[in-house]
Amino acid sequence: MSRTINFQTISWFWDLYNRNLLELDPPYQRRSVWNQDYKDFFIDTVLNSYPAPAIFIYQEITPEGVSKISIVDGKQRLSTLFEFANNEFPVYEKATIERLRGKYFKDLDTEVKQNFWKYQFAI
Repeated sequence: MSRTINFQTISWFWDLYNRNLLELDPPYQRRSVWNQDYKDFFIDTVLNSYPAPAIFIYQEITPEGVSKISIVDGKQRLSTLFEFANNEFPVYEKATIERLRGKYFKDLDTEVKQNFWKYQFAI
């Protein structure tokens, strides 16, 4: 098995997720444990472009050549990002960037949304 370090954007994960090519809940994955405080802090981290830990994946390629990605480590982070992008919760009221406080993803400026989608993780 080869191991390489690459970088991928939130947009890349989002695309895989929406095409059912991203497995967030493989059998070895623990249940979701982050409370709203952890989610708020992580969204603030991303919106400020602060570094976050790598996401570990396992890539399986089917005999038909279709690539399916399973998340080994990073489920909480990706689930939080997807919930935020789906407008399930707003930027929290103590966020570092004051003008974003209380806003849902749909209400963010175009530039902020683009920067969110371009945020990269080492994988």
